[in-house]
Amino acid sequence: MNSQILLGILLIAAGAFSAGSFAVPFGKIKGWKWETYWMVYSIGAYVIFPLVACLVFAPGFVNVISSTTSGTIASVFLLGAVDRIGNLAFVLALRYLGLSLGYALSLGLMLAIGTLIPPVLDGRLQAYIFGLLAGLLWFSQFIVYSMGKSKMGPYTFTSWGILMALTIAFSTVWGLIRGEWKGVSVKVISLMILSLVILIISSFMIGISGSM
Repeated sequence: MNSQILLGILLIAAGAFSAGSFAVPFGKIKGWKWETYWMVYSIGAYVIFPLVACLVFAPGFVNVISSTTSGTIASVFLLGAVDRIGNLAFVLALRYLGLSLGYALSLGLMLAIGTLIPPVLDGRLQAYIFGLLAGLLWFSQFIVYSMGKSKMGPYTFTSWGILMALTIAFSTVWGLIRGEWKGVSVKVISLMILSLVILIISSFMIGISGSM
């Protein structure tokens, strides 16, 4: 394995260890209300240690902030406030549910929301909506086909042929609607219709032959 990739995995694992372990020290605090030790934690996590990290890794951060537009800074503060509200709810979940269950439920929800929100913001929510719609349409054929087949009585043997024939017909209609046949001659259209009729008849005949 490439050494850089291995280093990346190790660093990610270290981050996961830190995230999964941060609430463990809270269990050693006795006699304090959770609001008190949460305030101390917040001062360290969001003031002291970020400032130290900036001084070490980005000593010119003051210039970066001063050159940032007020609108961007306002957005950062707003999103930061929303994040802190969520984090507060998270720590309460850990308090009442424990580390294992609290993490599983909270981070599972964060995973789902974090996956969906970015596509919403950049307009990619449609790769999910239409992808799921395609899956729904494909799966629903099995449900409604089985329901329809159960109603056919002595003509059950024709069910598969009808399904195939109408599938071809509907897909051809969609092809026309989508402009796949745009610009072709009348002769080609006539040939397409003739081929469609032959396919439908063939599919029906196959269904009949399956009952003999």
